Amino acid sequence: MGIADMGSRKIILEAIKETKIKKSEEPSTSKTAEKESIRELLSKHSKMKFLINNYLDVGKLPEKSKIHELIRFLCEPYEKRIYDGKGYPSMTEQWILAKAVVKEFPILKTLRTLDSQPDEFPLFAWRGGQETGDHSGLIYSRVRNIIKKLPTELKKYSRRKIIDPESMVTESMIQIADDLVEVFPNSSNKLFINMGMKKCEFLHASMLKYNRTPEEILEKFPHFKSYDGEMITLMYYMMKPTACRTINFLEICLKGTMLNNMTFREVEDVNLRGFLRLYKRLRGPAKKNTEGEYSNVEELSVAEMIKWKTDVEEYLLSSSTQDPQIICNAPVFKAGDYYLIIGKQVVVKTASFVKIIDLFFKSLLVFGALERSNLKMINDVVSISIYKTLKTSRRKCVNEVCSMLKEAENVEDEDEST
Repeated sequence: MGIADMGSRKIILEAIKETKIKKSEEPSTSKTAEKESIRELLSKHSKMKFLINNYLDVGKLPEKSKIHELIRFLCEPYEKRIYDGKGYPSMTEQWILAKAVVKEFPILKTLRTLDSQPDEFPLFAWRGGQETGDHSGLIYSRVRNIIKKLPTELKKYSRRKIIDPESMVTESMIQIADDLVEVFPNSSNKLFINMGMKKCEFLHASMLKYNRTPEEILEKFPHFKSYDGEMITLMYYMMKPTACRTINFLEICLKGTMLNNMTFREVEDVNLRGFLRLYKRLRGPAKKNTEGEYSNVEELSVAEMIKWKTDVEEYLLSSSTQDPQIICNAPVFKAGDYYLIIGKQVVVKTASFVKIIDLFFKSLLVFGALERSNLKMINDVVSISIYKTLKTSRRKCVNEVCSMLKEAENVEDEDEST
């Protein structure tokens, strides 16, 4: 019977759960079989024969270097199995081997630091002798070292490889991007453009890595302006594949309206009003209106996210802002069409604030503008509560707002169930 096959199934399962194995739970194996297995394994090597005859069988503890050499020989079958691609030895297998070795050579149990520790503890210790934690012991450490030195292709588990986008950019990818510029964005070409944009993922990532301006990115990928911003959404989900696709900006805007009914009362669009109140909750008191560009303090307090302009074309001619911004084509606080602007170009025009605010936050990432903006707190709220790409924020006030939104959602669920 092989070492790894010894013992009843019940005892093995108990061993997985317990950190200290009682003597009554030891695998019921034949002593002769154990002797033959261990000795047969070690007697293949002349060094081990010498170690057995001159140390282990005469009750003499070998020096540290010889003990490590013994462990290497004991783990040779595991090493061969791993390199043959037949799997890693389980913790139970390693534990059984440790028990068999110590039972065969009792002198090894003197390696224990406490008499209360199991005999096999120096060779394999379940969770290091604690209720929780990592295993330890000479056999366990040897197996771990074998696995660490494996070539990547043989590893059962490997760390995610970090891809340098620049190394993935090819001439054909650049050519695809250049060809897409010439493709007219009609319904017939939508699938072709969609597939082409996907193929240019690493070219886009490379431009972000080297801090290309939003206008340069838009020049390389003009179809970000096509199909009402669908290509912005496509690229966003390629960058954030785990992001939630069920967008609930409308719910958050409505919850925002209940925050403070004394602010932004003149804003006609109820969804915009609610979102601005949420934004204001994070921003605190507004700066003084020293430049005279804004008609009131409330308009100034949200100018980094949205501006009201009655003449969008005139504004574009004078604007020096490259990063994404929202323009409402109306007098201050009045309802009107919303424009997503990048540089001096209109990317999307819509009557829906819910749609434009979704595209705005996605474009901050797609055009590499998030780190330069002063919208990190509200972006964290959106990432936690809507896109689900963050669990918590480093900012206390953001977590408080997200908790408040979650509590409101739970109250609504309770009301619906009653």
